[in-house]
Amino acid sequence: MSAIVIKIDLSSDVAEKLRAIASGLQDKGPLHAMIAASAEAFVKARGAVTAATEHKSANRLGANPTGHLADEYEKIEGQSSADGATLLVPSHGRLAAAFGPVTITPGPGKYYLTIPVARDSYGHRAGEFGDELFFARVGPKRQPVLARRQERTEDAGILNRSSKGKRYDNTKPLEVLYILAKESNIPEDRTLIPFEDLAEEAVDSVDEYLDLLLEGSLPA
Repeated sequence: MSAIVIKIDLSSDVAEKLRAIASGLQDKGPLHAMIAASAEAFVKARGAVTAATEHKSANRLGANPTGHLADEYEKIEGQSSADGATLLVPSHGRLAAAFGPVTITPGPGKYYLTIPVARDSYGHRAGEFGDELFFARVGPKRQPVLARRQERTEDAGILNRSSKGKRYDNTKPLEVLYILAKESNIPEDRTLIPFEDLAEEAVDSVDEYLDLLLEGSLPA
């Protein structure tokens, strides 16, 4: 069978594109900056979805969500240099559990963590309650807690009065607002950071950067 041979010569075009790529990659700072910015936006977007469903404690207590996890995702920061791209994730709190189990202990000068266990205390610091709260030990294990007396709701009952003038019913059980603990353990939860998808997002950023480089449309 006879055939006509057509020689395809793209050497000049390919060489030009390779020169553009080589020149554009001499300084990898802009590439790493694009990867870091894309990764930050990606993790925050995924985090917003995750945080919107993480309201177990609030739902259990019948309290309003605090948005704490969403705030933690917003603290994530992408950084870059000529050497690489990085994501800075808060090292204290829930997001740290994406990298392994976390043990939270009281801060300097404090003996206990205050863990809210009531609707009124969820999302609030113990100091906001002033003299309403007092230290007590409850249950067979003598668990240390911060509690308050329930306010009087009817005429019956033995009453006392706080320094703020509130009347309490001493016949009703104490209302525990916080459990006091010397530490709190958060188990590892790798679903908090989409590690595998994050790698794919970085690769997509490289593809986008190379396209812009070949088009000559990289931002100055």
